[in-house]
Amino acid sequence: MSCRVFVARPFDPTGRKIFANIVAPVLSCVSLEPVHGSLCDRKLVVEQVCATIEGCGGVLSLLVGQNRNVLIETGIAIAMRKPLFILAQTKQDAGMLMDNFPVVLLGDPALFRRELKAFADRLFSSGPGFK
Repeated sequence: MSCRVFVARPFDPTGRKIFANIVAPVLSCVSLEPVHGSLCDRKLVVEQVCATIEGCGGVLSLLVGQNRNVLIETGIAIAMRKPLFILAQTKQDAGMLMDNFPVVLLGDPALFRRELKAFADRLFSSGPGFK
C-alpha cells in the first residue's frame, strides 16, 4: 500500500536531476507515490494545484533557489494544513520556513532517508492520506 504525496519542485534541469537521482528513489523505498501538478489552462492552474494537493496525504517541497511556483505550492500546502516535508539545497533557499517547519538539506542523504521515512510513517498512521 502506498500514500500519494504532492511533490512541489522546479521543472528546470536542476530540479529534474535532483528529483530523479535523489528524491524519487527514496520515495519508492518508503512507499510514497509522487504526484505533480500537470499542465493545464493558466487560468485554472491554482484551482488544479489545490485539488491535486487536497487529494494527497502530504507534500514534499523541493526548495532549490527561489522558484516562485514551488513557493506558491508550498504556501498552498501550509494553508491547507497538509503535512509538509521540506528538502532544501541551502538554508537560504528554505528562508523563514527553517524556523517553522522541519527542513532537511540536500547534502546529507542518510538524514534525508531517515527523515522521509519518519514523514511516511506519520502519513501512514494518520489514515486519511491513503489514496
